[in-house]
Amino acid sequence: MPARNSQSAPVLCDERDANRYVSRVIPPVIFGIFAYASYVVTKPLCVDYLINPRPHHYDRDPRVGTGIAIIVVFYVLLFPTITTYLRLVLVVAFNPDYLPRGADWAPTEPEHESWLSKRRRRADHGNEITTKNNEKRSAAESADIARQTGGVAYPLDENGQEKFWMKDIYVCQDDGRPAYCSKCCQFKTDRAHHNRDADRCVRKLDHFCPWVGGVVSESSFKFFLQFVIYTAFFTCFCLIVLAIFVAEHRSDTGRVNAQWVVALGLAALFFLFSGGMSGTSLQLASLNTTTIENLSRRSKVWMLAIYISPQQYQRMTNRTSGPWALTFPTVTFPTQPPPVPSTTPGAPSSEAEPQSNGVASTAPNNTNNANNTNQPTDMRMFAILRTQPGENPFDLGDPIKNLQQVMGNTLWDWLLPLRIAPCVDHSSIVSAYPMGSVVDRLKREAGILFEDDEGEGGNVHTHQQAAIKHQKREHGHETQC
Repeated sequence: MPARNSQSAPVLCDERDANRYVSRVIPPVIFGIFAYASYVVTKPLCVDYLINPRPHHYDRDPRVGTGIAIIVVFYVLLFPTITTYLRLVLVVAFNPDYLPRGADWAPTEPEHESWLSKRRRRADHGNEITTKNNEKRSAAESADIARQTGGVAYPLDENGQEKFWMKDIYVCQDDGRPAYCSKCCQFKTDRAHHNRDADRCVRKLDHFCPWVGGVVSESSFKFFLQFVIYTAFFTCFCLIVLAIFVAEHRSDTGRVNAQWVVALGLAALFFLFSGGMSGTSLQLASLNTTTIENLSRRSKVWMLAIYISPQQYQRMTNRTSGPWALTFPTVTFPTQPPPVPSTTPGAPSSEAEPQSNGVASTAPNNTNNANNTNQPTDMRMFAILRTQPGENPFDLGDPIKNLQQVMGNTLWDWLLPLRIAPCVDHSSIVSAYPMGSVVDRLKREAGILFEDDEGEGGNVHTHQQAAIKHQKREHGHETQC
């Protein structure tokens, strides 16, 4: 009996490769299904059966009006379905909202890497910045590489530091820094998640969908929602029409038309899919959450770094008792680097502990900063506050306002697949995404926001406008990250 080879056979295709290649094949198949449905409804059903029935096959009088009406409604519903799907596929293919990989990212070769992965990695060789022999780059080298390749999730200042602290509010970890992706070697922006199939961090990732060719994220979710809604109406119409005439034809002849039955089955399948996705996606958009965030929506605790202005800090430290005492963790970031940088900006000391030159100090109970009532002008202090489980800081409190963040502010934006969603714009100096009333409640409970503050009486949008005006006065020309 021959001895077995101790080495296992090479893996021909791993799951990620399979998902990616299937996602490239399915969109042409979808267009083919639309073309087949158009043929079946137009020629065999409307022309050959209703408008000009063949005397040897169908013993019925012509029904020209019915046939023309079905054709008109069919193509009126088909046009927005095809248009939104084409727009969706193009956005997914050319604007997938990937965060760039960090300058220290290097591809790894698994022990049983598939031949498809090896081929893709060789093809990508030279297009990504790699670290040879795991050598650490200096801060200047990493900053220069990041500027040349765009390999930063946050803009860099002139010293090569990530400027995530230039927002007044951002999602953070316990130490005040954004979440760090050890696979991409990069800090993640607000609401970004690492997608296993794409092997990239994606802004406001919703899900990986092979039906549309890739990841559905902040730029493509609007068009995905439009597509599934239009598809639900289109397939519902096809399902009703085909079911009526399949039953009529069988009653008259005792037979069934195979092409009609196949089209009926496809219409039923896609109606179930698109109808379910329409309801789910509308619910998520009305709550201003994503499929990924919804998995832990009822237990999720968001941690937010909220900027404390010098005026707010002065008022807080003048009150030594009561609910205004500084009982929350704080972190301070400089706009200038430390005198002697000890680590590479954004590079992790280990897979789980990234380092950042932006952190100046962290005071869990503010003991180091409580007696310093005069903040330097080049420092920015943040309170690290936690939401209650299940609270969503991005929920604006009104389903229509939440939907407007995805669909747009006008009726034409909702109906036509033209403009990108408003949530793609991250230029606000307050936060990357608009925040709801949860933030105001956290600020009041922490003693950062006072009832008598001008322009900050509880309405989050008024507060954001006041914060913008205040920061313009404070930072002059620095009006965005």
